Amino acid sequence: MTNPSQGMPEVGNGLDPDGHDARLLFTPVENADEIQDREQLAIYGYWFGLKGDRPAPDYTDFDVVDVPRGVLPHIFLLEYLQDDADFLHRVVGSEIDEGNGFSASGKKLSAFDAVRKSDLIQTLEKSLFAMRPCFSVSKYYGHDPKGETIHRLSLPLMRDGKPSHLVGVAKITFSGTTNRWTFGPRSQGF
Repeated sequence: MTNPSQGMPEVGNGLDPDGHDARLLFTPVENADEIQDREQLAIYGYWFGLKGDRPAPDYTDFDVVDVPRGVLPHIFLLEYLQDDADFLHRVVGSEIDEGNGFSASGKKLSAFDAVRKSDLIQTLEKSLFAMRPCFSVSKYYGHDPKGETIHRLSLPLMRDGKPSHLVGVAKITFSGTTNRWTFGPRSQGF
């Protein structure tokens, strides 16, 4: 594994074995002004308030019950499994599960074909170990043929002073719809 805090922003390795675009855009978030999506901004504000003068909040400070209204359908909470270099879904919002076509709660990221074909785990590791908020955008591989991309804001959490979890908001863009979301840093023009 490469040093996760190096190489930002990063684009992945191109095409997956099926010929799909598996590249990921990975961009660190410098401040709240870069966040355009209201749910992403709400979770960032909650996270930032918990953080204080630390690099990231402690996992025990984070409580799903206190998450701002409207965020829960789009939320994810991933625990990093150091020995496996993988993430375990602890909490997955209903909109994410609906977009995937299944419940991901309690499952490892590597259990999903599309994840193994992309650089998602490595990208999320970079966000976690950089100990800073990051945007990532990847191709959508779910069950809905209109799905195009998944946009994430990932925020690190610590346990005993070490990176341990990511919490954030993920949304899927769909072709042919009028309810497209606005994501990512303003400077990237998403």
